[in-house]
Amino acid sequence: MTCDSRDIVLGVQWLSTLGPILWDFVKLHMEFNLLDSRHVLQGIAPTEVSLMNGEQFGRAMNQDKRGLVLQLLPPVAFCISTIETEPFFVNLLDQFQEVFGEPTGLPPNHDHNHNIVLQPGAKPVCVGPYRYPYFQKTEIEKIVNDMLSSGIIRPSHSPFSSPALLVHKQDGSWRLCVDYRALNKDTIKAKFPIPIVDELLDELHGTKLKFLSAYHPKRMVKQRL
Repeated sequence: MTCDSRDIVLGVQWLSTLGPILWDFVKLHMEFNLLDSRHVLQGIAPTEVSLMNGEQFGRAMNQDKRGLVLQLLPPVAFCISTIETEPFFVNLLDQFQEVFGEPTGLPPNHDHNHNIVLQPGAKPVCVGPYRYPYFQKTEIEKIVNDMLSSGIIRPSHSPFSSPALLVHKQDGSWRLCVDYRALNKDTIKAKFPIPIVDELLDELHGTKLKFLSAYHPKRMVKQRL
């Protein structure tokens, strides 16, 4: 059976439902079973082979051209299990444990602690939580308990409330993010002169950066309600 040529994009989510697939990348031939029937996809040999970036691919899709695009992404678990830490980095982490260690407690007080100044007459911003799948709810509780035990956060009865959500990291774990968009609307935007990058780099000379505490580097000014 033959048919007219068409552009097609095959994703790994759909390919994983086909079971065994017979590939022939030389002849651009793909054969598989679907709904108790044997199906064959036959590609058309290109006139030339070249790598495209995203912009070039977008222009090609708008032209009268035919092709076959495959999305081949290994599962995250497979990537994690096959990655081995180089001995150099292991020794580096051991040598600077105070830099890469888990943060405990609040950061020290500075000359300029973070302060949220609301618009005149603004009422406490209280946004209800999002609906989460059961597995995300369990993960949020775990992250919150870890932050409570480390002293980064503490229980509060403040009338202010902002919802939290989970975002996937590259290693498959979760990052807890807080949606402050409603609070930002009622906040007076602080404006400061833009620093010169070269001066900032000079100040970092000989400075140790605590990467794991990058999201909690500033104390909050105590608010009176």
